[in-house]
Formats: sequence, C-alpha cells, structure tokens
Amino acid sequence: MKKIYFFIFILFLSTTGNAVSIHQIKIDSLLVLINNSTESVVQVERYNALCTAYKLYDLKKAQYYNNKVLLLSQKLKYRKGVGYYYINEAGYLFFSNQVKKSINFATKAVLIFNETKTFTNYFRACCTLADYLICDAQYVTAQQLLYKSLKLALVTKNTVALCGLYTQLSHLYNAQSNYKPALVYAKIAVNNSFTGANKITAYDNIAVIYSSLHNFKMALYYNRCSYELAEAPLQKKRILFLKTDILICQEKYKDALDICLKNDIFFKVVNEKSLLVFNGLNIATCYHYLKKYSLALTQLNKISKNAILNNETTIKICELKSSIYLATGKLNKSKFFIDRALPLLQPNDYFELKLLLFTTKGKVENALGNYKTALIYYEKQADITTTENAKVNNYKINELQMDFALSDKNNIIKNLEVADSKKAILHKERKDYLMYIGVALFFCVLLLLYFAKYVCLTSIGKKLIEVEKTSALKSLYEKETLLKEVHHRVKNNLQLVMSLLRIQARDTGTTINDFLEVSQSRIASMSLVHENLYQSDNDSRVDFKEYLINLTNNILQNYESTTNSITVKIDVVQVYLNMQTAVSLGLILNELISNAYKHAFTTTKNGALWLQLTKNNDNYCLTVRDNGSGIKDTTRPKKTLGLQLVDKLIFQINGSLQVKTDHGTQYSIQFKNAVPDFYETVNSN
Repeated sequence: MKKIYFFIFILFLSTTGNAVSIHQIKIDSLLVLINNSTESVVQVERYNALCTAYKLYDLKKAQYYNNKVLLLSQKLKYRKGVGYYYINEAGYLFFSNQVKKSINFATKAVLIFNETKTFTNYFRACCTLADYLICDAQYVTAQQLLYKSLKLALVTKNTVALCGLYTQLSHLYNAQSNYKPALVYAKIAVNNSFTGANKITAYDNIAVIYSSLHNFKMALYYNRCSYELAEAPLQKKRILFLKTDILICQEKYKDALDICLKNDIFFKVVNEKSLLVFNGLNIATCYHYLKKYSLALTQLNKISKNAILNNETTIKICELKSSIYLATGKLNKSKFFIDRALPLLQPNDYFELKLLLFTTKGKVENALGNYKTALIYYEKQADITTTENAKVNNYKINELQMDFALSDKNNIIKNLEVADSKKAILHKERKDYLMYIGVALFFCVLLLLYFAKYVCLTSIGKKLIEVEKTSALKSLYEKETLLKEVHHRVKNNLQLVMSLLRIQARDTGTTINDFLEVSQSRIASMSLVHENLYQSDNDSRVDFKEYLINLTNNILQNYESTTNSITVKIDVVQVYLNMQTAVSLGLILNELISNAYKHAFTTTKNGALWLQLTKNNDNYCLTVRDNGSGIKDTTRPKKTLGLQLVDKLIFQINGSLQVKTDHGTQYSIQFKNAVPDFYETVNSN
C-alpha cells in the first residue's frame, strides 16, 4: 500500500493534463525545441522535462533521455543537471523494485541540490528520498531527514515545500500505524496548501489515514472534498479510484465495481498504464467477492499479460487467484498461487497485505487438511490483528482522553463565565438605577421643550400657511405653462407635417405609394425626437447619438427587403441637441439615408454607408457618406424634391453644406446647437 500510494502521489504531481493528447503535445514540443537548439544548460532542462513526461508512460525512453541529461551535464559541468539524473534514475529503480539502489541515487541527488543551493529541487528530492526510506522501513532515517528539511523550509519561508514535507511526515507515521501524529501532520499540510493540487494531495492523505482507522465516513468525506477541488478529468478519475479502495474496505463491492468499470474505459483512452493495473486489481477483487469468478480470473490474466508488475502487484494477483480457486474448489491451484506469493512478501510490507496472505494461506491449508500448518498462519494472522487493533484502540483512547481534558477545561471556563456574569448583573443593576433617574430628568426637559415648540409654532403658523399658498400658486403657474408648451409643440409639429405634405404634393412625378412612403418616413423621424425627449429626464434636449441609431434602424427596416447587403457604420460623439435642431437634422438624415438606399447602390451588391458627427467647441459637423455610384451617374436626378428640402432645412439651422462625389457621395453639414424656432420658416415655404 505504501508503494501504491507513493506512485499515485507522484502521478498526481507529474500529470496535470486532461488527456493523453496533451501529454503527447508536450513531448512533441520539447523534441522540437531540443532539435532546434545547441548544447546548453537550457537543453539539459528540456531533456529533464522529457524524462518527467515519459516516466509514467515509457520507462525505456525516459531512461534514454536521462542518460542524455547525465552526458550533457558532465560535458557542461552542470551539477544541477547531474542531480536531475540521480533523482530520475532513483525513480526508475524504485519502480523496478530496487529500493536500496533507489535510496542511494536519491541521496546523491539530495547532496547535489543542497550543494548548488537549488532549494526547490532539494525539498522535492528530500520528499522523494523520505518516501523510499519509508518503503524500506528506515523510519528513523526518514524522520531525521524530514525534520531537517522542515527546519530549513521554515527558515527560508518556502511555503510550497512545507506542504510536501508535512505530507511526507504524515506518510511516515501512517506507515508505522501511528495514526494520531499522522492525522495531525496531514491536517497541517492542508492548512499549508496554497494550490489546489497540494490541497487535493493532502485531502487524499487524510482519507487514507481514516480508512486505515476504519472510519470510512470521514474517509469518504475527505475523498469528496478532494474530488470537488479537482478540475481535470484525469484528476477526478484518480480520486474516484481511491474512493473504490474505501468502498471495497466497506464491502460495498457493487458500488466500487461501477466506478472501476467507468475508470477502466477512461484509463484506456488516456493510456494510463499504471492506474490501469491498480484499477484492474480492484475490478478483479469486486468480481471475486461478487462470486463472478470467471470474470475475476479473466481480469487478472489480462493484467499479468499486458503490464510490467512489481512485487506488491504480483503478490496481490497471486493471492486473488488463490482465493478464487479456493472458492471454486480447485485446492491444488489455490495452494500453488499462495505459495508463489508468500516468498515475495517483505518484512517491511504493510500489515494489511501480510494479514491478507496469512488469512488466505490458513484457509487453503485448512481446506487441504493440513491443520497444523493452517494453525501456524492463523496464529500469525491473530498476532497482526491484535497488534493493529491495539494501535487503533490506543488512538481512540488518546482521542477520548483529549476530549475529557478539553471537557474539564470547558467546565472551568464556564464557572469563570458564571462568576463574571454575576458581577455583570450587579453592575447592570446600578447602571439601571442611574438610568431611571436620567430618564425622568430627560422627560422633564422634553416637556419643557415641547411647550416652547408649541409657542413657536403658533407664532409662525400663519407665515407657513402664506408660504404654502405661494408655493401652490407657483406650482399651478408652472403646470399651466407646461401645458401651453405641450399645446405649442403639438401645434408646431402638426403645422410642420402639413408643410412637408404640401411640399411633397408639389412633386407631380411621384406615385401615391411613394408619396405615402416618403411622408411616413419623415413623420417617423419627427416622432423619434419626441419619443427620445419624453423618455429622458430633460424635457428640452435630445440625446442625438441614441436618436441617430434608432432612426437608422427604422430606415434600414423599411428598405431591408428591397436593398442589397448594405453595411451601416455609425461614429457619433455623445451630444445633446435642442428639439428644433434635432428635428431638422432628423429630417435631413431621413432624406440623405433614403436617397442613398434608393440611388447609391444600384450598380453594386455590397455597399457601405458612414454616419459621423463631430464637435469642435460650439461647432458641429454631420457627415453622411456612401461608396455608391455617385451623383455624376446620369441615371440619378441631381436635384430632387428631397434634396431641395435638405437645403431648406440646413438654411433653417443656420448651417452650411459641402458635397463631394469622389468614390461615392459625401454630404458634410456644419451647424451650431442654437437656432430659432424653424416651424414658422418651414410653414412660410
């Protein structure tokens, strides 16, 4: 279990991608960079990154590039690169079950990183070496190394390293079944986790500890916390894999199997070979306890055929096969596989694995009638169970003692709080007595003030009534004025409509439909001004930018079924114009935009129309430009009734007009935002 957990921990730190495609892209990118660069320290770093990328997917390629790291580092005399080689080689040896050699190589890496003062790599190497030492049952050495590194990390304030070191200390005590400090350090690791990845690792560690304590409720809680933090699909599947271990310990084999089968599909897609092995073992275990023996054997044979197995995995496969053959009555095959597993067991292997093997061995020998041998293994099983139960019970007793001590402290605190409460009550009674006297005095003063206020109010009451009368008369006058203004605006607008209709009627060449369409468009442009005016807080000024956008949209809707694809671009500064100017400009724009839609784009399918309003002090410039055929085109009238109306309206706002016909037609209108009432002028025409 120690080696499996170490592998999952390294896998989590080294894989952050969502799928194998991201992993392959990273490798391809590194290869391109290496091929296009010369021998340098940067190239050593890239070779090391390749080793990390290949470590869990292709061990041979990882070792090939690691040798390149060593050769290039020695050539460049780059000590840090040599340290990379040693720590990488230690990992390859560990996965090959050569724990002693992996410890030697990791120790060399730690010394080199300490010598070169590369503390980030130093702390990572220390955590890795500590894990190897824990797997080799060198607990004292691992503890000394971790405490020394922890002290240095606190001095250098390396917060990232603290999380990893506290996690390794938790692993150390968990490996010794010393669950109390293991849990303490695991929770400290959570508090020192500044990234989601570190916090996920810490939560997983706590879940493993609670699972060892058979507190499956808390184990599942922290597993769920870890899952909620995970973002990448591979992270989520790894956490679900750990959940299946907890469910199997709870004997919830069906639930565990459902998760394992989904994980198996995902791990195959992303080519996650190592997790495929461990997940496959869990699938076989679930099939075994669900009495689907043929499926369990098929799964185990598939694992043995397609994966390179370490000692622990081989032991588990042999034990499972032995249990399956025992359940199906094939005692000789059962004995063959359990006898094959027992010699592989190491003294420092975790107690659950020993307990599993001894229990199965005892059952096999008992079934074969070898009762003496069976008794020996049952006694070994009982010794391990008693020892571990004692450790668990001691942990629970310590927890109860801590709770009892905490309860005593709480009682003392409560007694002190009661004494303080009594003092506070006496103090409050004295304060209340003084408060009653103060309240009585306050009411006396209040009565005096009320009497004085009454006298003052009676003296100024008449003045207030006169002020209210004056205010009411003023309000009435303002409302009457406003009503007259509304009537005046309505009258002027109606007169303007009549004038526009009279002017349009003079054009004998227009049909009744054109007459109605043009008149409707002009009246709509006037109504938009009032709509904008009534919707704003100011009843005399128009937001011209909003008005121009709405006007353009209305005209576009009128012509969208008959015109080609025309793009309208609006560039207008935020200005507020008086109503008279806004109405005139609205009618001008209505004529110019309508003319552009009708005449400018007769020869082109795709056209563009630009509307621009700029301001310079009190001077304004409104520009309407198109990229159509231009006025020079003989098929278009040069001075229509609409353009005559434009000239009159520009004159009415004291403006000037410039026309350009290069690459289309451009009208530029210069004006100021202060004009006389133009309604009379239009009516006179």
